[in-house]
Amino acid sequence: GRKNKYLKELKLSIVKRYLEGEESTISLAKEINTSGNIGATGKKYNAFGESAFDISNTNASYTKNLKK
Repeated sequence: GRKNKYLKELKLSIVKRYLEGEESTISLAKEINTSGNIGATGKKYNAFGESAFDISNTNASYTKNLKK
């Protein structure tokens, strides 16, 4: 299966700090050395909760409404 680059616990910590307004997406991305979109990860968390970071064997598909 696919391997996650970051542990679920780290992702949860980063997203929660972002959603609580503690830090900007830029500073959080620099902290974990990624150019990934922390804001999009926050939307994914809001839509699916903690299960958004569970390991999947396949790529996910999203509705057009979620992508907005």
